[in-house]
Amino acid sequence: MNILVNITKDFKGCGFYRLYQPHAYMADHNDVKVTFGSFWKSEKLPLTDNELKEFDIIIWHKGLFRIEEIQRAKKLGIITIIDFDDHWILNPQHTLYSYYMRENISTKLHKALTTADYVTCTTELLADT
Repeated sequence: MNILVNITKDFKGCGFYRLYQPHAYMADHNDVKVTFGSFWKSEKLPLTDNELKEFDIIIWHKGLFRIEEIQRAKKLGIITIIDFDDHWILNPQHTLYSYYMRENISTKLHKALTTADYVTCTTELLADT
């Protein structure tokens, strides 16, 4: 199995604890190849279809996806997973509420939830939502 995990280079916060650590462990203890990186070779050059087809699964953190990437991977027959660590609709007291409203983030996140093949999340409460 070959997995691409889309996380930032510095692997901090949720990217470190929810994506880097478990997938690094899986690669060290199982017959699984894990690549930590991005859907992109560089800032302006995405991976080619042939490069993407090397992966069986592609995983995104909820803050690091583009819906077009998920759709493209699915068209290529690659299993898509998005990882959520918080609800996609924030209350007005949340620190990021203004940003979510201004950038229409809740709608984008909902679209990702309904587009990806699978969703991983932090709690049963979030899973049941």
